[in-house]
Amino acid sequence: MKDLHELFNTLDGRGLATLVRNGEVSPGELLETAIARVEQVEPSLNAVSERLYDQARSQATGSSVRQGVMAGVPTLVKDMFTPMAGARMTSGSHALGEFRSDIDCEIVSRLRQAGCQLIGTTTAPEFGVSYSTESQRFGAT
Repeated sequence: MKDLHELFNTLDGRGLATLVRNGEVSPGELLETAIARVEQVEPSLNAVSERLYDQARSQATGSSVRQGVMAGVPTLVKDMFTPMAGARMTSGSHALGEFRSDIDCEIVSRLRQAGCQLIGTTTAPEFGVSYSTESQRFGAT
């Protein structure tokens, strides 16, 4: 088996999902590789608004992440009007405080149904009013 970082460099999400469905890699292995990669570049990017690693780890062993077109593929969700159960939804603004949704929005539900592992949320310009991601809440990305 190739180095997992090399797989991330050469395969798209569907390719990674095929490896998971075929039992060649586990969702947990993909998850830990994605986390390591995020942590390596995040200090210079400032792109992740909330890390949901523990939540993703608890779901990595479930059967739902081993099925679907994106089985086991780790991904991030934009923090822009996309409620995700348990995650903070700020839309890049201090105005929403620490609001956490009890439910998933439709796109998040579909990502989960497809087998994605949701590892966090990404920064957004305040309420999406700019083409560049710079907000008072999170700073420049």
